[in-house]
Amino acid sequence: MRRALFPLMGILLFLAACKSSSDIDSMEEAQKYVLATWTYTDPINLGDPTQLVCHWMKWVVKKDGVIVAYTADPVDNSWGKPRMLRYTISTDKFADTGERYYAIHVLDTGDIAILKPDVLVYSTKGLWMGLVSMTRGDRNPFSK
Repeated sequence: MRRALFPLMGILLFLAACKSSSDIDSMEEAQKYVLATWTYTDPINLGDPTQLVCHWMKWVVKKDGVIVAYTADPVDNSWGKPRMLRYTISTDKFADTGERYYAIHVLDTGDIAILKPDVLVYSTKGLWMGLVSMTRGDRNPFSK
């Protein structure tokens, strides 16, 4: 039974993390909003079984439906070589409140990121667990 509750708890945590009104009112505004560099460089806790993102991430979201995606471990010296991923913008409503949200869907991986003010709430493969917040801006977390 505990295993059955895990996905449900993850979905509820994801929805709670995403609840926040933004000024995005259309697909066009959402598309403009995501055109930026987004990074996740928080400390990684490999001992936490709910932390599904076990590396730093940087996305450069382009207008042509492409994300230039970088990943790095905290022990690395740079972002390394990027991967090119395809994305779409979608909209839906939260099941419990009916509030509209907009999201980036990464077509190549199944990953999703809900748009919030100055943050993308990222979920790997739509599992709704181990959520991380990617913040707007190009950060260099590598120590010299």
